Amino acid sequence: LDAAAIEVLTVVLRDNTPAEPLLKKTLQKLGTKVTNLQRAKLGKRVLGVTALRSRLAYIVDYVDSVEMDKEYPGDNPWDKARHLWHTINEMADKDASVHAKDLLAAYMLHEEERDPKEKPPGIMFLSEKRLEQLKSVDPEKDLWEQLKEEDNPLRIAASCSLPFWLVDLWADQLCNPSRSHGGLPLAEVRKLAETTNVIAPVTLRVNRLKLGGRTALVQALLQEDLEAEFCQISPWGVKLKGGRPVGGIWSLGAWNAGLFEVQDEGSQLIALSTESVPGEDVLDYCAGNGGKTLALAAMVQNRGRVYA
Repeated sequence: LDAAAIEVLTVVLRDNTPAEPLLKKTLQKLGTKVTNLQRAKLGKRVLGVTALRSRLAYIVDYVDSVEMDKEYPGDNPWDKARHLWHTINEMADKDASVHAKDLLAAYMLHEEERDPKEKPPGIMFLSEKRLEQLKSVDPEKDLWEQLKEEDNPLRIAASCSLPFWLVDLWADQLCNPSRSHGGLPLAEVRKLAETTNVIAPVTLRVNRLKLGGRTALVQALLQEDLEAEFCQISPWGVKLKGGRPVGGIWSLGAWNAGLFEVQDEGSQLIALSTESVPGEDVLDYCAGNGGKTLALAAMVQNRGRVYA
């Protein structure tokens, strides 16, 4: 798994190409050689590294700075834009596979979610010395807490692995006192930025043409040892408490029986906002995979038409 992850990440870093299609090809190539659990772990690691790339690069850069006896983070170097882009742009001359190994190890050590009872991941693709260097840093204490002491958009972008221009735009729109709302504290921008690093819940929409409501779906899922809870806003929505099931959504009996669709709560609310009723003709003018189209079809209850 580690070799496959490094192979994908090396190409991503070297060619600045999206990770998803490369990951898909790698999983297809592996086929039945890996279990569903292993496939899920590989996917989470590759996508986790690419999503938190600049944050992880800061950790690696910090370790390298300490090893070279630099004054770091003395003299507020975090406030210099050079540091935000240094490890992304100027490290192109560093061997991509070496950088991929550093980022993957930093992710596995400091960002990967795991059960507290679970043993730390075995990292065999780095030298013992390099591994100890990456283990020695405590990102929360050594980096992110320091960045919060005197917050600014650049520091938020660094710790949350977001483009500086985006955080700067948020700060202008939310915190500018000349805005109609009078300006919010910068802490609100950090909250917004931090939510982008939270894994979204697995959200389902009950098929009301087959079930009376969400309670029946929750009970059906419980029979498959899955705990679920109602969404806060959508009257159709149910969230899986444990996240993605081990065998995947498509292995569930409730899925095969057509009792639900996988759909985030926001998309459910868009369909709800149309207030479509049975017998109506509805035009879905921006259909993609058809998730909201199916929701609209349930709203017209097979007595209307949905054009998508």
